[in-house]
Amino acid sequence: MLPNIDTTQLVGKLEQVMPSLGSDQLRAYAERMVSETDERLEPNVVEWLRDEPLSDIWIDQYCIGLVMKVQGRGDFLGALEALNCYVTDPDLGERLIWRVNQ
Repeated sequence: MLPNIDTTQLVGKLEQVMPSLGSDQLRAYAERMVSETDERLEPNVVEWLRDEPLSDIWIDQYCIGLVMKVQGRGDFLGALEALNCYVTDPDLGERLIWRVNQ
């Protein structure tokens, strides 16, 4: 859970990176992100919202920056989802982390 994230601000940022989603979909995505993301990753979400460089917050051998590098794209949301999944289901999380565009 991300208790210090402003959902309205998050919806605004999501609208920039996912312009094809409607407002209800964006709000649902933001609410799910706030309620389901491991709180250790909150500083990275704040940095992403502010367009700041991402800190290396290590969870075992992974951090958001490393996941984005492994995946070969600058997809913060995909990396966040993969790393968050790793927290609850390491096997599935590793598969998501190591999934690359082909």
